[in-house]
Amino acid sequence: MTTFILGALFLGGCSETTISSVKPDLDPPAPNIVVTPPILEFAQLMSNEEETRTFTVRNVGETALTVDRITVELSDAFTVLNPDGFLLDPGTAQDIQVVFTPRGVENVGQAVVWSDDPDEPESLVDLIGYGSVPELRISPDPYDFGTHFVPCGDWTTLTLENVGGDLLVIDSIDHISNGEFVLDDPNVFPVELLPGQFTSVNVEFTAVSAGAFNGELQVMSNDPRGLVTATQTGAGNYAATGTESFTIPSDPPVDILFAVDQSCSMDDDSALLGSNFNAFISQIDAVTQGWQIGVANVENGCFNNGILSATSMGYQAAFASAVTEGDDPTGYDTWSEQLYTLVDVALAKTAPGQCNSGFLRPGALLHVILVSDEPEQSANAWAYYHNNFLNYVSDPSLLKVSVIVDESGCGLGAAGYPQSANQTGGVILDMCSNWSTQIGQLGAASLQGINSFELAQTADPASLVVTVDGVQQGGGYSFNPATNEVVFDYALPEGAVVGVDYGVAVACQ
Repeated sequence: MTTFILGALFLGGCSETTISSVKPDLDPPAPNIVVTPPILEFAQLMSNEEETRTFTVRNVGETALTVDRITVELSDAFTVLNPDGFLLDPGTAQDIQVVFTPRGVENVGQAVVWSDDPDEPESLVDLIGYGSVPELRISPDPYDFGTHFVPCGDWTTLTLENVGGDLLVIDSIDHISNGEFVLDDPNVFPVELLPGQFTSVNVEFTAVSAGAFNGELQVMSNDPRGLVTATQTGAGNYAATGTESFTIPSDPPVDILFAVDQSCSMDDDSALLGSNFNAFISQIDAVTQGWQIGVANVENGCFNNGILSATSMGYQAAFASAVTEGDDPTGYDTWSEQLYTLVDVALAKTAPGQCNSGFLRPGALLHVILVSDEPEQSANAWAYYHNNFLNYVSDPSLLKVSVIVDESGCGLGAAGYPQSANQTGGVILDMCSNWSTQIGQLGAASLQGINSFELAQTADPASLVVTVDGVQQGGGYSFNPATNEVVFDYALPEGAVVGVDYGVAVACQ
């Protein structure tokens, strides 16, 4: 009996220390937003029509509701007329008007009511409207051309279709890029497309350099959106990279061949050439002592006064004499007005055992300078002799032809001479002007081969990084894509090391 009483006391007894109490809910009063209806569906409208519908914001909470703002997301076909914030006391409501103007066939958006309701800070109203309007669809959009080796690329066709319910009138089609994309548009404007009809354009992409590129097709039409765009992307990469270095040699070789018309009308000009020799040779002497000069005026092609060099005694006087001599000691007539023929013969005589042997040196620039006041009258066209001259240099970039001729037509003209000078980047001095004051240009042209560096692989000009003795150059040089050469604008000092890093441009299929 005692055990039962103790157990009962243990199970059913109570004490002040074990009694618990239930606390009431102490959450403070709060606003509570209700937005109705949850969907606004508008009628089907034409492009110049609009419709206004209303949804209501209510505060069913116990304290004031603050609405911060009302925004429209996902579509610009809908506009809230009173988007600013407002305050709603408990039990009050506010109507919100939404205007629909179709921007396409199907328009879907959302009105977002931003408030301080703790449970629902963002309340949504779905907006749906339809339009009997023209609608332009550009496909594919976006389009990725992928990655191509510089300077190659690809092209694609973009379709412009009217997927709307009314006539689409396209007024213009343009393309925006930095030159990597080119638009081929065969359309004649305006272009009119009934629902379901389409037209097309082509867009070509070229990887002009390494990197990623973006382009945009822009189409203006009576689509309610106005400007409709489509994006294209593409990338470029190099098939390989090149790193080369060149050391400026001591006294690099320059071989200069003069051929001077010896007709009577040229006497004054021949003498003027001789008297201005110092202005010519001083340009070269400042850079190299490795020059040689030969003057060929007679039909046998042998140089008057032999091969002149910086070590020749009295070379200034010897040159002045050579350019005025035209009588062939063997009794043959001169090639006075056929200077291409004369040079061709003179170069042939540079073979071992011939009279001009030793004139042409491996790796030297060959600078042919022609002086005449009449058109060139050789039996063949200038290109024939130009190709012959190339046989005497190890690389086409080492041939340069300059001329002093009747460029402006004060006499019989200069037909046949300027072409070869233009082909090789040579100098053209006009005999009708005060040309003797410009003779230093011929000396400078004789040095251009010294400051030119042909690369072993075809370089992309945009990729060039040029250094001199390890210092990157921001200018002072150019790139000749025709000869694949880096050409400096000034003479580099002996022993300087030119470095060139570049991306290799491939031949496109």
